[in-house]
Amino acid sequence: MMAGDVQFAAHMKVYNELSASLKDIIESSNILLMIMAERSIVEYDLNEYSPRKFAEDANKSAADDLDEMEEKTLEIVKNPAEFHRIMSLGTRKRDHRNNLPVDGMRKLIASHKTRLKNLYVGRNKEAEPQLNYLDQRYACAQAMEKAYMEEQRQAFEEEEFDNDTEEGEEA
Repeated sequence: MMAGDVQFAAHMKVYNELSASLKDIIESSNILLMIMAERSIVEYDLNEYSPRKFAEDANKSAADDLDEMEEKTLEIVKNPAEFHRIMSLGTRKRDHRNNLPVDGMRKLIASHKTRLKNLYVGRNKEAEPQLNYLDQRYACAQAMEKAYMEEQRQAFEEEEFDNDTEEGEEA
């Protein structure tokens, strides 16, 4: 067995384990866990493929996006009043999908989904025909988007409930 074959086998083992883990993470519907799992995969790829400039740039961009998702945007939706205020300031009707604003977090998720699609299209189909980890990663990004949209809905509902309660108290 050649060194490249051994390295490929090691990659396959890691990616197969990640795929199995991602299935459980997706079922949890925990956005933060999904972001952290994807960040771990990107970090692994960054370390593994860093000699290749194109891969390094793409993975650094992905890592930065995931960090921003984890650190900034996700916290806004946890505070319904602040979330509602920010969304009412800068969103136009055309920036809404499914009656929810397409905010920074959803844009970051969409960007990441596009990045994963491009990885899928660009992979070496002859050398990696059995890889389904990209499918799992894409499914994770879709689940992340769905869970975030649910949090957006809840934030709007909580803010509307708080406003109704305040108006009722003033009367």
